[in-house]
Amino acid sequence: MLKEKKDIDRIQNDIIEEFQIFENDMEETLEYLIELGNNLSILNTEYKIDQNKIKGCLSNVWLICKKEDGYLFFEADSDTKIIKGLISLLIKIFSGQTSQNILNSNLYFVEKIGLKNMISSKRISGYSNIVDKILNLAKSYKD
Repeated sequence: MLKEKKDIDRIQNDIIEEFQIFENDMEETLEYLIELGNNLSILNTEYKIDQNKIKGCLSNVWLICKKEDGYLFFEADSDTKIIKGLISLLIKIFSGQTSQNILNSNLYFVEKIGLKNMISSKRISGYSNIVDKILNLAKSYKD
């Protein structure tokens, strides 16, 4: 059974609230992000193929998408702990959403929780490539 649907802004706001306990403490924020990544389900090796690999990331990142009953569900993995944490948040936001909701979304949680100032510009660029891949997948699954 699918969990109750929440809209993307509400999920982002929940994440922002969750991170507020760290009050922009870089070390604690990054530790928590790594912990979230460690809790991410491991992607089966059969999906760790070039077709699912996100281009333009310094680390290895694989992303797959499946559509069930009109909703998209994402799975991903990375060999970098911080990116894996970011991926876990993106999966929390986008899995269980329709293509249209994903395409109409405005992501703001990374800036609001201060991550843009805590991680390198190369990691932010990698994050952007992951988001672009999610949007492209949503376009390809659009009804």
